[in-house]
Amino acid sequence: MLEEVTILGNGPSRLDFEFNTSHEVWGCNAIYRDTDKCDLVFAVDMPVQKEIVESGYYRGNHVAFADIDPIPIEMIELFQSDFNGPVISLKEDDTHFIIQGNDSRTDFLGLKNPHLITTYNEPMLKNLMTGMSALGYAMALGIKTINLVGFDGLELEGEPSNIYEGSVNYPSKYTTEDAVLQVQRSQFIALCEWYYGKGSLYWQNPLDKEDEIMYNELSYYEISEEWILGQGLES
Repeated sequence: MLEEVTILGNGPSRLDFEFNTSHEVWGCNAIYRDTDKCDLVFAVDMPVQKEIVESGYYRGNHVAFADIDPIPIEMIELFQSDFNGPVISLKEDDTHFIIQGNDSRTDFLGLKNPHLITTYNEPMLKNLMTGMSALGYAMALGIKTINLVGFDGLELEGEPSNIYEGSVNYPSKYTTEDAVLQVQRSQFIALCEWYYGKGSLYWQNPLDKEDEIMYNELSYYEISEEWILGQGLES
């Protein structure tokens, strides 16, 4: 059982991180573009999952996708008749496929050996953003020490930033008014409250255990909307 993990967000402070820890390091989303040193890369949003799959990264590296349901490739023609012009992305040696999409577009995304992908459907992690999904997964596993690096919008004041902003599958700019930041903060507080007494969370430097996160002292603790784990924002 894992006792400690460092989870990397994609805020600018992540760029100073060095992969020299004695424990596992998990990353999020487009970090796969820059390094293959993460022990696990999480992706929740469908466009980023598709990007990771089409790049082939998942074939030689560990990735985690929330709640996917692979279907044997032999059934693809049967399923095609149920959708209006699905976009099919397959490689010759794919053994399965997953169906992704919304009302305007459906993708059939091919996979090889999907059993090698870490999948999870823990109810309390439902609807969490990718970084919070990785954090919640670590908490649900019972990991006692969790270090967060590059979650600048949660730790720091000022305008948030993402090192991939403006690139494929990312908005051109983040601001403090973005719903994404506000929801992430609400999810973070909810997870911290659930985890309280079960382990310890630290900012930034996994070697400096003086910087423990006290969630009820965060500047946004009192003003954030309440997130109910397994459901969403309190209506």
